Amino acid sequence: MDNVLNLTPYLIRKSMSHTLFSILNFFPDSVLARNKKLKGKYKGQKCFILGSGPSIKQENLSLLYGQNIMTQNNFHMHDEIGELKPKFHVVVPKYQSAQFDQDWVEWIRDMETRLPADCLLFFGKNTKYLIERETKMGERTFYHEQGLNPLFKTTTDCDISKRIMNVPTVITQCLMTAVYLGFSEIYILGMDLSQIVDFTSGKGRRDHVRWYGVSKITRNQAEKDLEDSMLRSGDIYFQHYKLWRQLNMIDNYAISQNIQIANASEVGLLNVFPRVGLKEVIDT
Repeated sequence: MDNVLNLTPYLIRKSMSHTLFSILNFFPDSVLARNKKLKGKYKGQKCFILGSGPSIKQENLSLLYGQNIMTQNNFHMHDEIGELKPKFHVVVPKYQSAQFDQDWVEWIRDMETRLPADCLLFFGKNTKYLIERETKMGERTFYHEQGLNPLFKTTTDCDISKRIMNVPTVITQCLMTAVYLGFSEIYILGMDLSQIVDFTSGKGRRDHVRWYGVSKITRNQAEKDLEDSMLRSGDIYFQHYKLWRQLNMIDNYAISQNIQIANASEVGLLNVFPRVGLKEVIDT
């Protein structure tokens, strides 16, 4: 089968790519260096990261009004976005070809319309041309660039002023950004990471993976083809293994910096971080 993952050439290619990006990290990047102005800016404060998992529909998000909130990807379409007023919004690097740029443009323009005017945004550097060409968000947008591979790393310093580990899903970007910003307490909500379970066979399976169903960039054929390939080949399991490696590295670094990361959701597969009650966290 053409979509069977052949590990030997795969590991050789990824090792070479990882080595190249590791070398490039010794050379400053002016776009990424701009992130340094944010380092440690929110030390001593709490941050709440809101995910796209189905469990978010069960949460009383009104408890978070007035808190430091970080949203991601399509969360700007949530009915309570006007009350939540996120201070940060993180978006995965652009992973679809130029053929689907218009989908991304429409999606990004929705963010510009619905997110607060003072919300700081974090995009993949490969989306920079769209931000600058199609929006007026350039001054408040910061960028990540991926390239390092978690298979060849055992530690991370969460330094977003340099190239970071590849982004299997937006949670790694969110956590590394929140740690870099200096938050002392980071609470995750709705990061269920249960795609392996939710991608069950049958009609409409894609509508159950995220609380909003599909977005302007996940409704297209490129996304459907990617999901079908990962499910058919089993690569989705390998991607989750790499994700768990990243999450443990991020947690270990956070602990070394006296930063607590905890999961405030009652459900989901994310058991890397200790579970806490949302109301309990808010009341302390």
